[in-house]
Amino acid sequence: MAMREAVADQREGIRAPAPGGENGPYPPWRRSQRLIAVVLFLGLLLAIFELSGLRQHLSLVYLQQLIVAHRLVGLLAFILLFALGNLI
Repeated sequence: MAMREAVADQREGIRAPAPGGENGPYPPWRRSQRLIAVVLFLGLLLAIFELSGLRQHLSLVYLQQLIVAHRLVGLLAFILLFALGNLI
């Protein structure tokens, strides 16, 4: 009998409460903490690129030449930049 009631509740659009309450499994301060960590990480990467001078040497033309000239290193650089772009 309970199974029929559960199926009827699903058809009517009634849902059980989320496991962590209204805000989901994480408290609100935890979400903002993760966002702050991502922003700080991106700021750290920017500072490293600026201070080391890599930002001036890293351009689209340079990356294209690297991929064409050195297939293995170029492929690894492409994969690294692609993964980094997905993280951002």
